[in-house]
Amino acid sequence: MLGFGFVSAWWGAWLAAGAAAMAVPILIHLIHQARAPRVPFPTLRFLRSAAERTARRRRFENLLLLLVRLLLFAVLAAALARPFMSKAFGLFGPGAPGSTAACIVLDNSTSMLVAFEGQTRLAKAKREARAILESVWRPARAVVLLTNPGPVPVPDRLVADRAKLFRDLDGAQAGAGRADLAATLRAAYALLDKTDAADKRLWVLTDRQALSWGGLETLEEPRAHPDIPVAIIRTTEPAFANVAITDAQTASRAAVVGMPVRLDVTVSSSSPAPEKRSILLFVDDAGQARQKVPVDLAAAGEAGAKRVVALSHTFETPGPHRLVAAVEGTDSLALDNTRRAAVCVADRIPVLLVKEAPAEVPFQDANFYLVRALDPAGGEADFPWAVRPVETTAASLDPGALGQWDVVFLNDAATVAPSAAGALADWVASGRTLVVFCGPHVEAEAYNRLFVDGIPREGGLLPARLGERAGSAALRTDAWKIASVQADSLYLEGLVESADVYQGVLVYEYVRADPGPGGAATVLARLENGDPLLLAKTFGRGRVLLFTTGATTEWTNLPVRNLFLPLMVRIAHLAARGQSERRNLLAGQPIEINLWPDVKEAATVELAGPLGPAGEIVTEHLDSEPGEGTNLVRFTKTWRLGFYAWRVPASPRGVPGRGEVEGLFATNPDGAESDLSEMTDERLAAGLGAREVHVASSFAELVERFEQTARRELWQYFLILCLVLAVLEPLLANWMRPEEERPAGQRRAPSKLGG
Repeated sequence: MLGFGFVSAWWGAWLAAGAAAMAVPILIHLIHQARAPRVPFPTLRFLRSAAERTARRRRFENLLLLLVRLLLFAVLAAALARPFMSKAFGLFGPGAPGSTAACIVLDNSTSMLVAFEGQTRLAKAKREARAILESVWRPARAVVLLTNPGPVPVPDRLVADRAKLFRDLDGAQAGAGRADLAATLRAAYALLDKTDAADKRLWVLTDRQALSWGGLETLEEPRAHPDIPVAIIRTTEPAFANVAITDAQTASRAAVVGMPVRLDVTVSSSSPAPEKRSILLFVDDAGQARQKVPVDLAAAGEAGAKRVVALSHTFETPGPHRLVAAVEGTDSLALDNTRRAAVCVADRIPVLLVKEAPAEVPFQDANFYLVRALDPAGGEADFPWAVRPVETTAASLDPGALGQWDVVFLNDAATVAPSAAGALADWVASGRTLVVFCGPHVEAEAYNRLFVDGIPREGGLLPARLGERAGSAALRTDAWKIASVQADSLYLEGLVESADVYQGVLVYEYVRADPGPGGAATVLARLENGDPLLLAKTFGRGRVLLFTTGATTEWTNLPVRNLFLPLMVRIAHLAARGQSERRNLLAGQPIEINLWPDVKEAATVELAGPLGPAGEIVTEHLDSEPGEGTNLVRFTKTWRLGFYAWRVPASPRGVPGRGEVEGLFATNPDGAESDLSEMTDERLAAGLGAREVHVASSFAELVERFEQTARRELWQYFLILCLVLAVLEPLLANWMRPEEERPAGQRRAPSKLGG
């Protein structure tokens, strides 16, 4: 938007003088109007027409000369008033003292830590903010808003204390998440609405990262405040190269002593050229990498710029462990060169196998195949095996000792005590796994009465009500194959390489089960006739699996097929205690730690992490909140990157079964922040939608742009036009003089009419 004005303080007087001077040529024109000369002519019939032509020509010439003389005085007066043209530059408007207010939005997201020539983008942004506050255009009241405030309180008003503003700038540190500039701008406009200042300005110091400007199209405030100019100072660099680890997830379904734990690491490149790097794996703060894997990355935006690298490590001791994946070498953004992962490695998974009674012939025992599937070496292997099965009978099942088991197999047990059924339900709800196998001893009505009708919450403990038996194990006149499986379930996904493994399973006898319409149960495998073979159900925080056939070769050949061993081991691994707990967070995300059932009473948790001002390790004490089936500890101060270790000391009162309980979780930066692609200045200004938007690389550039383009003086051009008119006026006046008043050499040739 263009404007017009005058530099001279006397511009009004000059224009008035010019207007008065313009009256002079008008008076001269009126006084000295040219008259047609009298010429003796013998023939009078041509006189009238010649006089008319002469009058018309003289009238036009006189008006033209008058116009030139008027323009000469008008242009001269305008030149003396020193006119100028200006662009809309309210950013540096001449606000009255004490009437200006400004919001300074400072982007302190992860991408602002990109360094160039030893200086980060955030450091440059702070320097530019100080330049604004120290300039002659400094606001009378201002506020500094951070896009990632973290533990810093969000301001609720503008202040006039510049010392406080400088303290806020100096204390601003980079956060580990993405910037939500749209939300921060809404907050800035809301703060500006609270002030009664006549002139308001909005400054945004950012790196133009496209990710940070998400939701810009929904921002209505700039259009609703057309009188507030917006300036965006982008603290970017001419070039950068960055290889980042954007994610690290444990791919193993369970972390158990003696079994490899796989860590899938996602590596991406924002560099304009291909990169060759190596990914290192560090374990438990060891100074030397345990594994090194080379990776080739294409240039940013091309196929192959992102790859997944698989790392693995086998732990020899149970408990919480720390894994760190790192990119070898340096680049523009160091923060995303590492990724942390906390894992809780389980000891040998304690499994309880409950049967009706021991069999006289070992291979006819209900647990014969289960024991060998879960512990093939029989406890005599020279390497640590992941599962530790223990057998008992239904009559010997101790409800009070269930807490020591991660999974219980109820295998062809005729019945259990009602108290044991209730204890099993509570135990499953706490996050454990119950597996039920049918068989000759199972009575459908007794199971329905104990585990469905006797446990009314969540529709009963079993995934389905049991019905009548189908088939005959003795005659084996019928044999059903597995017709369909839910291959994407936790228990069956990637379990076997070929579907033929399922086709080889034959079922001679089973118990029909009806999960009911719209129930909570999922059918994981069905027989050819459509009846369920394997069902699963979530109960509380745990799971219940129901096999409608047996775990011996009496009812099915499943125990001797290739499917049985990996399926039983998968069930045990997924049941390992603590495997489903959330341990890896993005910085700033809150976490809830459930101490139940290890700690059921109110307890004080010692939590140590990088909580100090400079990231040093500080210990805090948190109180748990016991509830029904829970004992929660809530923690929100996760803005710092690193590992956070927590522990509950052993009870000094000697609570039975409760020793020291410990855990670990890690915080990482938002992987999306490693995408450093930027928006162009034009797209950013257009997308913001404010009436006046300026985008520059520095405050000095904005000032220079204002001085060069905001006020372009025009007096030189008016003076040149004045000189042109001054030369044109005498030439035109001489050309218009009557013939007899001209010098002899300038007279026109005589007309043929005059002889």
